[in-house]
Amino acid sequence: MGYREARVDNDKSELRWGVEQRLEFIEFRLFWEGHVNRSDLMDQFGVSVYRGTVMRQRVALVMPPF
Repeated sequence: MGYREARVDNDKSELRWGVEQRLEFIEFRLFWEGHVNRSDLMDQFGVSVYRGTVMRQRVALVMPPF
């Protein structure tokens, strides 16, 4: 395996870790607060307004109404 292949594999594992962290945070907020706001996501992960909105909309698609 060359450097490029190793780097791609590392990027994929980091992406999975990042997604896992976001899901854990969302699950935590839903369990303890009963909701998750765009501003919560923006503050926790340092994402833009647009990315926070997209993340919040995706949560709403897969989670029961909250």
